Amino acid sequence: MRGGGRYGYAESLAGVRICQTAQRIGQGCFRTERKTGLNIAEHGMSAPNLLCVCVDRLDGQDFTGKIWHQYDDEPVEYRTVVQMLQSLDALYDKWDFPQRSTEARMFKKKSRGKAVPAEREGENAEMDEKRLNDKAGEVGTFLVKVRYRQNSTWQGEVVWAEKNQKQYFRSALELLKLMDSALN
Repeated sequence: MRGGGRYGYAESLAGVRICQTAQRIGQGCFRTERKTGLNIAEHGMSAPNLLCVCVDRLDGQDFTGKIWHQYDDEPVEYRTVVQMLQSLDALYDKWDFPQRSTEARMFKKKSRGKAVPAEREGENAEMDEKRLNDKAGEVGTFLVKVRYRQNSTWQGEVVWAEKNQKQYFRSALELLKLMDSALN
């Protein structure tokens, strides 16, 4: 434990900063209050599309929470798993990274003409990985790095921050299954 005396900081194996405040409760017993927050540098992940998905509440197989990214100080909130996936996909489209390899199919046709913006939205935004530090969901926290968007799905890696476990996924469905297995 770094620091000394009554207040100190310890680093867990998960790379999650734990602020411990110990108070003596009688004969040799201690009560410890813990606050966890993400420290990106300890996970060795860096990418322009790195996201922190915080899960705040479970409702059966569905969960709600916030998505944090490096280009904004405000989170993107989601209320369902489908809304989370749509929000992630919208961010990747906004950044144009990773690029889609196929156009999405829909039952309702959209207009053919695709307007090309004069300047890509968010192009002048400054990337700062520190915006992801100290973010944590009430139920779970995941770092998601999508490397490719091929075959109308995603491929990449996910780190379950609380346990510092990394897994690679080959589809958005597999990503959801990995997150669900960590939370349940």
